[in-house]
Amino acid sequence: MVIFMLKQIYVSTDIFKKFPQAKKDYNAFVYKMNRNKINVHQLDIKNDLDNSNIFMDILKGILNDSLVITTRLNIVNMEEKNIFCVGFGEDYRGKIPYIIADLYVTYNYMRLIYARYTHTPFVVANTNRLLLREIQLEDVKDLCKLYDTLSDCPYLEPLYSYEKELEFTKNYIKNMYAFYQYGLWLIYEKSTQELIGRVGIENRQIDGILRQELGYVIGKNYQHKGYAYEAAKAVIKYAKEELFLEELFICVQKDNIPSVGLAEKLGFTPYGEAQEFILYHSFICSTGNEENSHIYMDI
Repeated sequence: MVIFMLKQIYVSTDIFKKFPQAKKDYNAFVYKMNRNKINVHQLDIKNDLDNSNIFMDILKGILNDSLVITTRLNIVNMEEKNIFCVGFGEDYRGKIPYIIADLYVTYNYMRLIYARYTHTPFVVANTNRLLLREIQLEDVKDLCKLYDTLSDCPYLEPLYSYEKELEFTKNYIKNMYAFYQYGLWLIYEKSTQELIGRVGIENRQIDGILRQELGYVIGKNYQHKGYAYEAAKAVIKYAKEELFLEELFICVQKDNIPSVGLAEKLGFTPYGEAQEFILYHSFICSTGNEENSHIYMDI
């Protein structure tokens, strides 16, 4: 499994000319990225940015595995060196598909843009024992094997046949991850690099409104070890700090005692009941201590 890592971010000086506030925010941006082992450099632009040949020559001189933040209007990427452009400014009207409105953007969002450009799975969280990341097509075989260990579980919706699940996953990556920037993610045990489950956020209509639901499943051989709690806590943190969600729900069957216990351990409280299901709810809104980020993706 190849996962490219973002190593550098270049902020082109054309931004400072057009947006004086960005110059004031630059040092805080550098500190934030350096703290997460991403180097930040200024890219001095003196030539006409609308000249693609000139801009390409500029990119040839920078380090591999980089994102370049710029106001230029046309895409000039160097895929062979994993160098890609990010548009800047709320009024940006160019052709670059990934845009940030200011330099308050989070470290994880820059990683997400880089993962999208390199077509590699985004790593959502890295906990003491677990790694959570997006699924890829080559993961479907291992996912099917994991679900085979849970074939006798009455609470789990089974997967499709392999070929149908492969097609479903292809569309899921394209539509769910790309549009919402969340979904169900894979859980790997870091010590063994084994796939042990899935966890994530999906959409559910609740009271006529599209809400976000926390879901989780752990393979039979890995249950009762605290993995579900560890993974779910990481997802809640990500939902709060990166997705800026204010609340999450959990839907479990009433007689699924382990899931009921986990929902309550995570701090969720009963919201309502429907037939054999209990709906749990938790406010996870920001306390005001997290970084604010004004970002969007033009897909």
